[in-house]
Amino acid sequence: MRFLRRTVALVVLGLAALGCSAEEVTPIALDQAEPVVEENEPVELQILTPKRGTFFEAKDGDQILVKGLGASPGLTINGEPVIPDEYGTFSTTVTARTGLNLIRAVDEDGSLDVPFLFGQYASPSKPVSSAVTVRINSGGFKSTDPKNATLTRLAQLALDDTNLLAQLKGQTYSGTFTGGSWSFKVTSTSYSGSKVSFSPRTGGASFQATVSNVKVNGTLMVKVLFTKTDDATIGLTSANVTGNIDASLSSGGTLGAAGTGVKTTLNGFSYDSDNAGFPCCVDWILTKIMQEQVESAVRDSVRKVLETKVAFALNELGFPASIDLSSSGYPATIGIKQRFDSASFTSSGASLTARVHFTAKVDADDPGKAAPGWFEVGSKPLTVSSSAAFGLTVSIDALNQALHAAWAQGGLERTVDGVPTVGSVKLTPTMPPVVLVTPEGKLYAGIGEVIVDAMLAGKPVKAALTVQDLVTASLDGKAGALTLTTSKQPLISLTWLEASHVVPVVRDTIKKMVIDQAPSMLVPIALPLPSIPLAGIAPSQAKSVAAIAPTSLLSFDADTNRARIQGSLVILPLK
Repeated sequence: MRFLRRTVALVVLGLAALGCSAEEVTPIALDQAEPVVEENEPVELQILTPKRGTFFEAKDGDQILVKGLGASPGLTINGEPVIPDEYGTFSTTVTARTGLNLIRAVDEDGSLDVPFLFGQYASPSKPVSSAVTVRINSGGFKSTDPKNATLTRLAQLALDDTNLLAQLKGQTYSGTFTGGSWSFKVTSTSYSGSKVSFSPRTGGASFQATVSNVKVNGTLMVKVLFTKTDDATIGLTSANVTGNIDASLSSGGTLGAAGTGVKTTLNGFSYDSDNAGFPCCVDWILTKIMQEQVESAVRDSVRKVLETKVAFALNELGFPASIDLSSSGYPATIGIKQRFDSASFTSSGASLTARVHFTAKVDADDPGKAAPGWFEVGSKPLTVSSSAAFGLTVSIDALNQALHAAWAQGGLERTVDGVPTVGSVKLTPTMPPVVLVTPEGKLYAGIGEVIVDAMLAGKPVKAALTVQDLVTASLDGKAGALTLTTSKQPLISLTWLEASHVVPVVRDTIKKMVIDQAPSMLVPIALPLPSIPLAGIAPSQAKSVAAIAPTSLLSFDADTNRARIQGSLVILPLK
């Protein structure tokens, strides 16, 4: 009964985790209330083919040949009877499913699990195409909620940190007229504030900006038969600037923004110059010449700020340059390269896609050197609700590539010191962790063939384990990351490879350590989510970032192999 229970539990788990449909298997097999550790003692039983931790490619077919020896009567492979010959040799096939597989052999004397990975693999040099898609709906362009980091809000921060009349201060404007000349030197400028609003449009965005209560102070000099100099002040109730921001994607994958059709309307223009003291021409100088200079200065400043800062904001919407896993106890650093590969702007909003490449420095003796590549499940487009201000989808391939990069450099190896009786125990995964979306929209993670090495009384102790678990995903607003947490009720297969000299109490100690440590190897990465550092938009916001609101809705879709996040961007303090 013990062997039968173990066989049913792990075979059902394997099927559920490997992408079978809901009709093929009951998905609650992964929802056990506590960790389940299935111990295997092979005794004489051996599986020679496939070797432990083999990478099989789906293009070669899903029938995997299983050959072994040392079997006794009553042998089953994955629950199916297999009759060995008189010498204990046996041969059969199993059907592989995409992802982590377990070949489970059980006979009258022992049991044995052999994991392998089955699917498609992509070269480590291949980026993940459309790894991230971003959707900015009309609510993401402007919103009545001041907490939301809409394009309007970001543009407003940029305007608030910019002196829109700076190009006028200190300038001297001059000219001539019949019988004389004039000059106007700007001594100071001021305005009470600005306000801007963005709306989506085909090809980019349209904007409306207002600069209120403008004052330009200066010294006016008029020379005819004699020279007259006096102070003069130009005033505006408001300067209204309207126009478009045209967005474009360069061949290098960066977004550009250019202001077009920008127009300025001045309201409530006035001047004070003690005109009676001047011989002539003051009205013409101030209302014609200087009015145009003020109008041009406001228009050019608003246009420049909006086109540069909007482009900056969109180009900065991405991942950090690297992920450091040392805080999680793993000596690994993952590099991140990224670029936009498409951009579309319509009257309903903007859609962007970006390719991402998670990289690692892999040496000749690192595990990734001999691996065929990162585990690729493929993804399809996934729509985002139009009611959400902001939407983001991330392909499962991106997460699998990041996990592969961490593993490939030997970054998931760890040594646990201070284990009672044993001392130090080394855990070395020979295959990378992989994640899949179950048909029910849950996230599954599995890691196979983690070799457990220790020494006891001068003799080696070796075991192999496979860990599988459901994963809870959450949005960490402070870290700006998609945090993955195991359920803490994993299914663990533990096969003792060299342990005939180990007494049960020591085995139990090692098993306890495995339960404590192994699940963290499944999802060691908190995947950073695209965000916008605000230092380049507004210096006053240097310690803030526009990031996905922690209250955004998060879900996983099995048909497209993507995570979907719908909500808004908010301004948060940098961690």
